[in-house]
Amino acid sequence: MKDQPIHPPSTWRAYLTILGPGILKFILNEGLARWQPATGTTLLEGWVQRLGKWVQYYFLIYLVLWSFVVGGALISACGLAAHEIAPGLSVKTWGIIHSLGAMGIVLVARKEAAGRRAVHAISGGDTSST
Repeated sequence: MKDQPIHPPSTWRAYLTILGPGILKFILNEGLARWQPATGTTLLEGWVQRLGKWVQYYFLIYLVLWSFVVGGALISACGLAAHEIAPGLSVKTWGIIHSLGAMGIVLVARKEAAGRRAVHAISGGDTSST
């Protein structure tokens, strides 16, 4: 009878599937976090300066596509979670409710921030009275 390996190959693949992206993310985040203080430019500004203006347009296309994909995933996840808690409404309906709620929170926060900026401007920057 052959000796069985300590961990079958599929286990190692699982380890690499979990650890590989985590290590890559750590390395990239460390580099990104050090870029701006070291150069005084944002990463996108550095890319445009060093690689050319096409990077700016490529990033815009990527950002728009990424925003739609992640936004759709978040709507679905919120809808699914709420549907599991209260199954009276469909996942789609719960997603719409959560989207409208998030929009309301953003609009209220924007009004409050605008009010604080107005008070700051009127008071000449003196915030001791607010």
